[in-house]
Amino acid sequence: MEIELRVANQSDLPDLIALDAECFPPGNSDLEPAPQGEIEAGVEEGNIFAAAVNQKVVGMLQLEKVSSNEWELLTLAITSGHRGQAIGKALMERLFVELSQSPYLVAVSCLTSPNNEAMQGLLESFGFVQVGLIPDYFGPGKHRLKFQLN
Repeated sequence: MEIELRVANQSDLPDLIALDAECFPPGNSDLEPAPQGEIEAGVEEGNIFAAAVNQKVVGMLQLEKVSSNEWELLTLAITSGHRGQAIGKALMERLFVELSQSPYLVAVSCLTSPNNEAMQGLLESFGFVQVGLIPDYFGPGKHRLKFQLN
């Protein structure tokens, strides 16, 4: 299986929105879907990397630039049929290629559910460190762990 990694474009929007809906279904306190317009803005700003297999988007990683030297990893999502195939790792490696282009020392943060052990493990494998717990981040009972990479 060959994975194509690229900056997402307008033609990817239907796949990206469907991926978000699959991976972050409403009603699950551990998974929060993208707010209205966030994916569209990410594509427009060039802040979403898409992973495609046979030209079909099967994964995405979305960043948000907080400042010239700080980014937030907003989303990492892989279709259920493509998990466990190193697509998340490939997207994270693509993130590091992007960060290496910055003339600044860049800090990256990420929030994830305390129950999302797969994401926590992936973040830690890339050197992220848990720096705190934010209670009720998305509302009552929707706590998030904050991870930081400096």
